[in-house]
Amino acid sequence: MLWLLVCAGADAKEKLTNDPTKIETKLGLGYQDDWSFSGSLAFDPVRKINLSVKADGNEWRGGGSWLFDIGIVNLNFGRTEFDNGNTQDSYSVGTFLPLSIFGFAPGGVQIFPMFGYAYSNGETICDTRPEDSECYGFISPEDGFLIYIPTENHSGYIGALALKPLSDEWTLLTVLNYTQGSDDFNSAFGALGAGYTLNKRHSMSLMAFSVDNTYGDKSGIGASYKYAF
Repeated sequence: MLWLLVCAGADAKEKLTNDPTKIETKLGLGYQDDWSFSGSLAFDPVRKINLSVKADGNEWRGGGSWLFDIGIVNLNFGRTEFDNGNTQDSYSVGTFLPLSIFGFAPGGVQIFPMFGYAYSNGETICDTRPEDSECYGFISPEDGFLIYIPTENHSGYIGALALKPLSDEWTLLTVLNYTQGSDDFNSAFGALGAGYTLNKRHSMSLMAFSVDNTYGDKSGIGASYKYAF
């Protein structure tokens, strides 16, 4: 059980800015089709809470993290709104495991496998007009043709985040994630970008991402700035 001992001596300053196991207090500002605000509050070297919200309040995410000797455990909950109008509320528990603690960093690339469990519920828009639609005939034309169908599922996810330092300031970032769940739920997510660290306080990143989800699809380019205390 020694591996469950909290790594109280973890030194965040030795980690890259975008390291998912980094515990620090910070504030952030981002833009991807709308402004968003984020922040984290570190209680000590191993525990923090996280929060992010879009300016219109339609999307948000919160949770907490606990750092252990061989990785970090994250508890998250949040809401996502897709381009087709569908919404997804999710609750998850998962972990990142830095392979560098086992001496594995090929070509200087820091790899963080991730896995966990998630529960999701939400609403999907259904067109009642096609005869093969799951909601065909649910309502009359006088009431409109589109209705919201409540959904829920349990799922597991697996993936990895990779960081490749190019210099003291620049880092390449890549994320891949796949989720498979009950009721034919699945989700694939990918992102690629770069991070720039001006100094220990100020950092920026630019990421292109795409998600193909049972609830809907979403893609775009996002930029963010973070200030660490």
